[in-house]
This record gives sequence, C-alpha cells and structure tokens, in this order.
Amino acid sequence: GTTSFKAGARHGPAAIIDNLFGDILADIGAALMGSMGMAPSANLNPAGTAPSLFEPVHGSAPDIAGQGKANPLAAVWSAAMMLEHLGEEDAARRIMTAVEQVAGAGPRTPDLGGTGTTSQVTQALLESIPGT
Repeated sequence: GTTSFKAGARHGPAAIIDNLFGDILADIGAALMGSMGMAPSANLNPAGTAPSLFEPVHGSAPDIAGQGKANPLAAVWSAAMMLEHLGEEDAARRIMTAVEQVAGAGPRTPDLGGTGTTSQVTQALLESIPGT
C-alpha cells in the first residue's frame, strides 16, 4: 500500500494511507488524544471528482447509542473540518472555538472521566459558539 505523511496540514500532521492502516493509526491517535470521542477524521478528495467524507473516528458508536454517553466533540470537530474544506472558514473557526472551550472547561462525557451527558456537552458547545 501507499503511505505518506504531510507535515504542517491545517489541523496537524496528516497521513495519506490505505484504509485499514489508516483506521489503526486513527484509533491510536484518538487514544493519544485521550478518547475515541475526541478524534475527527476526513477522507478527502482534493480533486473534487468524488465526495469527501468527514466523521468522528469512533463512527456511530452503536455500543453506547441512546445512552447519553457519546462524546459529541469529534462529530462537531469533523463538521468544522468539512466547513473549512467547503470554504466556510469563518463558520469553521467559530465552531472550533466552541470545541476548544468545551474540551478545556467541560462538561466532559464519561470517556474523559466526566459525568456530563451528550446533551449537556452539546448544549455547552452551542452556548460557546461566538456570535450566537
């Protein structure tokens, strides 16, 4: 397979790698960040010949669906990456400001040692978006 690394990408180093190995590296990276709930991902098609895909590394987390335990930060961060990819830099920046604020101050979901629910973290994100 093909593997290359790109230093200095907008959101940090980027790995250009086959899917299986990319999944493994993404999971390791998420663990280093503190939780699978913190890691966004993007599968980019820079040429625009096919859609790009933005999603949290953890996917849909079916094992905790409906329990209020899922950490929404990676999903929201992935959405910010999509907005940036689509040229909506201001909206992406505003969302990332909220992600950074909530990641630092809380509330935190159980994956980060907290007691906050998915709804509480989402509400904190919404309240932290500048200009809303």
